Amino acid sequence: MEERTSVVEVGEKIINEDGKPIVVKSIEVGRYGLLVKGALVLSGLDTFVLYPYELAAVDNLITRWHGWGVRGNHTLPCGADIGFVAFFRYDPRPRMMDEYDKEWERTPTEGVMQSRPTPIRLN
Repeated sequence: MEERTSVVEVGEKIINEDGKPIVVKSIEVGRYGLLVKGALVLSGLDTFVLYPYELAAVDNLITRWHGWGVRGNHTLPCGADIGFVAFFRYDPRPRMMDEYDKEWERTPTEGVMQSRPTPIRLN
C-alpha cells in the first residue's frame, strides 16, 4: 500500500458544499494551507479553494467571510470534512498561492482554528 503524503491527492474526488464531486487537478502547498485546483465532474467548471491548516469545517456555507468570498467545507474521499475558504468566482485576483497567502494573513483566525501552533523555543 502506498503511503499518503497529503489529505487529498491529485486525481481524487472530493465532494463540494452542494454535494457535487470535484476532481482534484493540482495541489500547491503554501504558508497557510493547501491550494486545491479542481474541476466539477458534471460541468468541467474550474474550482479553486484554500484548505487552511486546521480550519474547522462549518455546518453551512458562509458568504463574505473576513475578505473571502466564501467559507465552507468539503468532504474528502475518506469521509472527513475539511474547512475551506475561496475567492468569489468574479474576484479579479489571480488564482495563485501568493494571493491566497496574502488574504489569509489579513484573516482574523482567533477562535476559528482548531489549534494554533506554539513557537518552539531553544534555550
